[in-house]
Amino acid sequence: MFKKGFEFSFTWLFALSVGAIIIFLAIYASRGLIKTGTEEYNTKVAAELGVLLNPIGTNLESSKHYSLALPDETRLFNDCSSDGAFGLQKLSVSVRSGIGQEWPKAGIPHKFANKYVFSQHAVQGKELELFVKPFNFPFKVGDLIILYSTPFCFVAPPSDVEREVNFGDGARYINVTTSKENCPRGSVSVCFSGGTGCNITVIMNQDGRSGRVMKQGQPLFYYDALLYGAIVADKETYDCQVARLMKRTAELALLYAAKSELLSSRGCSSGLEGDLRSYAQHLSSNNLPGLIIESETLERDNEKLTCGLF
Repeated sequence: MFKKGFEFSFTWLFALSVGAIIIFLAIYASRGLIKTGTEEYNTKVAAELGVLLNPIGTNLESSKHYSLALPDETRLFNDCSSDGAFGLQKLSVSVRSGIGQEWPKAGIPHKFANKYVFSQHAVQGKELELFVKPFNFPFKVGDLIILYSTPFCFVAPPSDVEREVNFGDGARYINVTTSKENCPRGSVSVCFSGGTGCNITVIMNQDGRSGRVMKQGQPLFYYDALLYGAIVADKETYDCQVARLMKRTAELALLYAAKSELLSSRGCSSGLEGDLRSYAQHLSSNNLPGLIIESETLERDNEKLTCGLF
């Protein structure tokens, strides 16, 4: 009788063990499939986002605002590399999942050589705001895409800045006020005109086009449209994108030098060939304050020409 009971117990024990192993393997396999599926989905979302960004651009002097609605809570990762001829812009996403890991691994990044996205390394939300503005140095170099989901509060900005961030839809993510005390709770405060006590401080030069943005005690030098990139982006992303822009500016400067030589052969000399080539060499220094002086000198010299280069 005891032997029979032992055989019965062992049979059930063996069956339960095998069943547990099968269930474990099934769960493991299904989680693997879910993981693979979510990574593929995240890769697809990043590619679709890249397609949406492709037509985004501006005219020479205009700026534009876009709101990008996403179907689910999403984390967008902005990775920038300044290696190579023009560097690379890499965007990847992770969509919040209701199964398994809440935030699965981001998919394969979508890469651009001609996009310049200024943001924090990771931006999260169901709706992203994009402020697009051309960057001229002194000729048009590219369009800056300022991307954010966190509300900002600009305290006593200059009138031209206030006009630019008044997008005509209530400016849900950028509020303008005369006092920091009026900033909405949870917003990032940005002080202009010598204001203090804000998360970020903008110190403008007398020309109104250049200056520095103070964030966590570190200065980010800016010129013109780079002001908004310096406000929104983290330092690593900002420095990388500026380096990429300077590389593109150098290549364009060489093209304008060649154009100047062509015009000279047709009787319309500019005399800027040497200055443009010198400018192209200096751009690798990434010394923005010094490069601003050269850029503005070229801008003034070009305006005096009968046959303008740019």
